[in-house]
Amino acid sequence: MTEYTFTERTPDEAGFSAIFDAKIAPFLKGMEGERAEKYARSRLHFKMLIGAAVVIAALAIYLELYVGIVVAFGIAALGTNALKHFSGRGINERLAGFIGPILCDFIGDAEHIRKADKRFVDIDHAIKLGIVPSYSSGTFEDGIKGTWRGVEYRVLDAKLQKGDNGHGEPSTVFQGIVFDIATPVPMPRIVFLRERGKLTGLTETMSSARRNLQRLPIPDAEVEAVYAVYTDDIGAAQEKMTPEFGRTLLTISNEQQGEQRYLGAAFDGNRLFLALELKHDFLSLGSFDSSLGNFENNIHQAIADLMVPRRIIDRLIDG
Repeated sequence: MTEYTFTERTPDEAGFSAIFDAKIAPFLKGMEGERAEKYARSRLHFKMLIGAAVVIAALAIYLELYVGIVVAFGIAALGTNALKHFSGRGINERLAGFIGPILCDFIGDAEHIRKADKRFVDIDHAIKLGIVPSYSSGTFEDGIKGTWRGVEYRVLDAKLQKGDNGHGEPSTVFQGIVFDIATPVPMPRIVFLRERGKLTGLTETMSSARRNLQRLPIPDAEVEAVYAVYTDDIGAAQEKMTPEFGRTLLTISNEQQGEQRYLGAAFDGNRLFLALELKHDFLSLGSFDSSLGNFENNIHQAIADLMVPRRIIDRLIDG
């Protein structure tokens, strides 16, 4: 791969190589020296940290103060996480802050908000609807708002955590993007929840997401194998939502999530909320650990991420 170049691979990227050469490549070249210096300094700090932990552990063994070994490992683990989090933060923030708006200008009718909070798509309401799990701590970063085919949308990058994963760290209960998509007409509340099976049927009606709602029959066995659908107005739901909508959700999930079939979805008034789990960091425009000369793949992934809302809206409109 040639450094500081961008080769267009898909129709969505047509014309971007010239923008990359004119705007992004000079910016990356200007930042590379600073990035390399800070990265080298962080590696030195890491080695010093590990060296100190080894010394503490050795001294603890010599003095038979074995609790000191635990302390040494704790210092190493906490220090390593702190270095990863803080060392490259400034570089990554500047990269995202500069490149994100350029990408949104390129695709058109989109705006990038680097530090959006949970109110950007009302995460709390998505939790009440039951399509996003409750959490004790959350990280919210990139937000995108735009219009496609006359449809307004918002997207928020979210990582939600709760409890313990067995290693003294919180367990990730959701990592991906949450959508708020405008609907052309007001809709009754319709929630597409994960089908839990008969064993949990007795407790389903007790959950807040299902409270005061009725089960909506879906004439598609494959959809009902994945979703338990509830609504506050069966007649209006059957009138306003096409029977094929559940199949559309399965298609979107297959295209965007692969083997993961469940895609959280809920209509409520003039909004459609979707919760899409991802296996990669959404709109990842940081590159602290590697040369900025090799930034091309980050751009390819970021453009693909920005096209996800359009792909989903296409599916919702066209079926």
